[in-house]
Amino acid sequence: EAGTPEQRSAGLSTHMSLWPASTGLLRFLEPRKAACGLDRQDLRLLELGSGTGWMGMTMATNLPK
Repeated sequence: EAGTPEQRSAGLSTHMSLWPASTGLLRFLEPRKAACGLDRQDLRLLELGSGTGWMGMTMATNLPK
């Protein structure tokens, strides 16, 4: 259960929010794409527990196809 409607509207739940760690991780990874192997063609990543999915969608948009 993701919490009661009251908890969700009060921000006491973890869903439907952009986690600060996701933006921090992206800021860390972007300038290090080559060093982390993120510039390879046909790279596959699995993202788990991303809240809104922002991190995965951003990575998918910015990595080579």
